Amino acid sequence: YDVVPAELADWTVPPFSGLRKDGKIYGRGTQDMKCVCIQYIEALRKIHQLEPEWKPQRSIYLTFVPDEEVGGAGMAAFLESETYKKLPGIALALDEGLASTTETYSVFYGERLPWWIDVTAQGPTGHGSRFIENTAVEQLVELANKALAFRSGQRDQLGLSEHENCAHAVARKTLGDVTSLNITTLQAGVKVGDTFAYNCVPPTAKCSLDIRISPHVEPAEIGAMFDQWCQECIK
Repeated sequence: YDVVPAELADWTVPPFSGLRKDGKIYGRGTQDMKCVCIQYIEALRKIHQLEPEWKPQRSIYLTFVPDEEVGGAGMAAFLESETYKKLPGIALALDEGLASTTETYSVFYGERLPWWIDVTAQGPTGHGSRFIENTAVEQLVELANKALAFRSGQRDQLGLSEHENCAHAVARKTLGDVTSLNITTLQAGVKVGDTFAYNCVPPTAKCSLDIRISPHVEPAEIGAMFDQWCQECIK
């Protein structure tokens, strides 16, 4: 699971209080991911409440592990544990879901493949007053434009018209059927002490991308597409 940052200055309510107001709970992780964690627990609690004698044909295990968005070290540690190794074998695994402000919840059966990609461009350096050709920043911007054009095309396939920034609205339009792409970091510049030199063209520029490949697409196709972009942009 993961939760959003809890800088007090960015909150209008205490982030750790679990404030209840107007039938809602406000606090850190109430939308992502603590709400989904509690849904699993509540589902089993209510099943037991309604049918105390009911027993599943197989054992049900709930796992709550940290660091989903920074590499999954929590799940990695669990997979290496003796507890996991003693499990009889997994028949079905259910992943996370999305928050909902109504009694209707979206269910998906496709899992996209996450790719985290680092791109490094290198080019000539020199004084910022000159017209230096094929700089590292130029190369990276060209690649970024190709990536954003691809992203736009995938997004158009969703056919969004309203509530376009609402993750739940997007999910109702089969987000898992398309490949998402986001440029998540950009790095360039010549460091001088605690700042950067304005008048020096950097010899290196870097970016990272978060890509979630649709199960309808072969990962090799995405890899070939990136190889082509790099050949066209990164000299």
